[in-house]
Amino acid sequence: MADKLKGGIIGGSTDLSIPVILRKTTDNKELTGLLDASILCSYWRQGGVRVSITTTSLAAANSAHADGGWVEVNSIATPGLYRLDVPDAAIASAADWVVVSVLPDGATSGYIWVQEYTITGDPASSLGFANIKVDTVSIAAAIKTLSGQLVVATTSVIAYIQSQRAHEDLLAASTALTAYDALIPADLTVAVSSLVAYIQSQRAHEDLLAASTALTAYDALVPADLAVAVSSLTVFIASLRAHEDLLAASTALTVYDALIPADLAVAVSSLSVYVMSLYAHNDLLAASTALAAYDPPTKGEMDTGFAALNDITVAEIAAMTIDTLAAPSGILHLDDTLMWVAAYISGDIGKASTTFSYKDGAGATLWNNDVQPTARTRS
Repeated sequence: MADKLKGGIIGGSTDLSIPVILRKTTDNKELTGLLDASILCSYWRQGGVRVSITTTSLAAANSAHADGGWVEVNSIATPGLYRLDVPDAAIASAADWVVVSVLPDGATSGYIWVQEYTITGDPASSLGFANIKVDTVSIAAAIKTLSGQLVVATTSVIAYIQSQRAHEDLLAASTALTAYDALIPADLTVAVSSLVAYIQSQRAHEDLLAASTALTAYDALVPADLAVAVSSLTVFIASLRAHEDLLAASTALTVYDALIPADLAVAVSSLSVYVMSLYAHNDLLAASTALAAYDPPTKGEMDTGFAALNDITVAEIAAMTIDTLAAPSGILHLDDTLMWVAAYISGDIGKASTTFSYKDGAGATLWNNDVQPTARTRS
């Protein structure tokens, strides 16, 4: 499969796919959406003529190779990039190079794409490696033998190193005994202190080991056990709170000094006075606000207002009439009505059966229900 093109194409390779990038002639931007029917593909080998490549549409960018296969890789992520499957005849041996071209049709206004590829020979054949036969069985046996020898040699080396370490340890111990000087009390103190620290570290190690063992053997509580434990803890906390509440109440009752009736009366009286003072304060505040907003009329404003009133005159009062069904004419003047009232009070009105009359001071009849003077002077 010769789809790795660096350094040329090995002559006689098969199923070669190459990338093609197409651009527009109008603005040099990537040309997208071209189908196999919209392009003309060719190849030209050294010493030959142009050969047309019959193109065919591929389903996807990773479809199986097909000579002349054509597909757009991805119009969004890699616009203008296509895959072309080169026919095997284009990269056959017996030529040093091949040129592949892709020309968009006139309707798409795209540049022609041209690429030259070097056709090389098979390196194994050119170097004579093809004639070399490798005896893999002999090589494997030799490697196995060498591996065994290497194991033996390694074991010997390890044993020698260990013996050397033992020799060095003995030599160091001999040197230490030769230079040994009895410990003085200060040295003993340091040694004892170091020993104590070591024992403590050992105890800490044992504690950790015990804790690890306990954790290993720990049987975790199941949810039901946790629920029971939490419920019990909740009940215990509630009982503690109730005990504290009772204790606080007992303490309060112990220091409580009950109010006597006289104290209650004084407290109620003080409270009443305070409430009344609040009401009075609110009333004064409201009155102050109202007075602050009040704009009293001036004398000029009052004179102007009263000047518009029309006081009634004496003549207008005398001309007033009162409708009544008792008067033959149906109308009584106000002064006549007042005279009737005054006459009735003074006894000058007499009424017998269905008649009545009004007489003057001399006893002459001035007006009754049958006779009404035609003219009368009002005073």
